[in-house]
Amino acid sequence: MPLDIVVVMDPIGSIKIAKDSTFAMLLEAQSRGHRLLYVEPGGLSLRDGVALANVRELTVRDDPSDWYEMGLAAINAAQRRQISSAEERRGVFLLVALLPAIAAGLLLENLAETTFRDPLVMAGALIVFGLILWMVDSKAPDQRRLDSMRMSDAVIIGLAQVLALVPGVSRSGATMTAGRLLAFDRTSAARFSFLMSMPVIAAAAVHKVPDALAAEGVTLQLFAGTLAAAITGWLAIGFLLRFLATRGFGLFAVYRIILGIVVIVVHALTISRG
Repeated sequence: MPLDIVVVMDPIGSIKIAKDSTFAMLLEAQSRGHRLLYVEPGGLSLRDGVALANVRELTVRDDPSDWYEMGLAAINAAQRRQISSAEERRGVFLLVALLPAIAAGLLLENLAETTFRDPLVMAGALIVFGLILWMVDSKAPDQRRLDSMRMSDAVIIGLAQVLALVPGVSRSGATMTAGRLLAFDRTSAARFSFLMSMPVIAAAAVHKVPDALAAEGVTLQLFAGTLAAAITGWLAIGFLLRFLATRGFGLFAVYRIILGIVVIVVHALTISRG
């Protein structure tokens, strides 16, 4: 069944289509008959509980000299009804929280793949953010549940996710630390962090799965691996939520600090032998 797919990204006229994974996903979605709707950052707003988005119909082409075409008329508000349920508000907050990471990923792609990958940068990030997580978790109150989230909370957690461009920071660690700093209880902070990962995983699947299917087809190994990943992921998330409800993030912070020290030692040994 054809779907309306809304994409939020930087100005499409300035992207490099050969390197842009969002553009690749748009091409694939369009080839499957879905309608594309385009929203630039800044085109989303929330007014009196109503989610508004200025969107335009989009057509894409795999042509470096002429890769897109916008519809002539803008379509007003993607949705103009009152957002009343907790699930609907949470969906809006998840979308808002994703925007900073999308923008930063496009702007800092080269740094993320070069400078940020220095072993000492990674080790420092592991240790420093492990200590920050430990301190924040031990001091922050457990005053708020997920249904008390505000738009400003989503923005702050989204900005924290940008730090994960530095290897060693950990996307989940950064977002859960921000959640705890905002006084969300441990379970709520972890749950929102896990929810934020779902669009990222789905986008990666849309981008990579067609290539895997084209190369090998639907194989027993692919099916078994996908099923195993789904089951273990579900079990791991359930275990972590129960664990965090009573134990906190201390063990995770200790693991990060130890791993950071190991990286420094291994890097020093490698240099001394080189």
